[in-house]
Amino acid sequence: MEVQSLTGIIFAFHVPARLAIIPELVHKREIQNAIALNSTGMNLSRFFGFAIGGLLLGVIGVAGVYYVVVFCFIISAVLLFMLPAVSSFRHRAVTSIRVDLIEGLRYIYRSAVIRTLLAMAFVSMAFGLPYMNLMPVFAVDVFDVGEVGLGLLLGMAGLGALVGSLIIASLGDFKKKGLLLIGLAIGFGSTVAMFGFSGSYPVSLVLLIAVGLLGTGYLAINNTLIQSNVPHELLGRVMSIYVMTFAMMPLGTLPLGALTDTIGAPMAIGAGGIIVVLFSIGIAIFSPRLRRLV
Repeated sequence: MEVQSLTGIIFAFHVPARLAIIPELVHKREIQNAIALNSTGMNLSRFFGFAIGGLLLGVIGVAGVYYVVVFCFIISAVLLFMLPAVSSFRHRAVTSIRVDLIEGLRYIYRSAVIRTLLAMAFVSMAFGLPYMNLMPVFAVDVFDVGEVGLGLLLGMAGLGALVGSLIIASLGDFKKKGLLLIGLAIGFGSTVAMFGFSGSYPVSLVLLIAVGLLGTGYLAINNTLIQSNVPHELLGRVMSIYVMTFAMMPLGTLPLGALTDTIGAPMAIGAGGIIVVLFSIGIAIFSPRLRRLV
């Protein structure tokens, strides 16, 4: 428990900094490509990590696998020193954490576009992505395919996510990101709902490729629009709030898990997907500024 808490604290500092530094390393027109490539790296580790970890588990055991993971983190920390120095360092007055936090929250409150983008991230994390945490229920109770079938379900979602991040990276400086974001959000929610209601294992494997593809594309474009529309001096604070949306995935599993006990996993996941679709349609109707974002 203590180790998990420490990991969460480090994660809260590491991820916002890693995301906020991207605009310092690339031109603004290349932010989407950089974010998509960053997502590609994460999805590659997700896709191959399970397979390699599973093979190593039988050879060196659980402790050995953790030592390998620690070694990989050390290598990644060393590689950070290879990043080029930022060309222009922006000096700012030293203030307290409380003042910085208030300033960041005040900016989010005053910016309707950023509020909308953060809300879309929260909703997708709370109602769309929890399907991953409930996948064992589908493997055992719905499809009865066991551990191998569960691995295949997760693998198809990972494959779709990898393909989605590569597609987004290949788009370049796409000029209608707002419309693309809404389309991806509706598609993501729709495929999650179809997966929940499919009842067929082969069909679900295909749907999970689409779920991973659309979900990764949606989050990459959402991240790109936030970073492109926030002043540099506030980006770290806004990205810290953005990273808080990641906590909605496990938190969103709680109500969906309780709903699973009442109406079953297919209905619970299907309902979550429908909520994402309805929310996205509402954003498309009532947020014209978001539709016009480039």
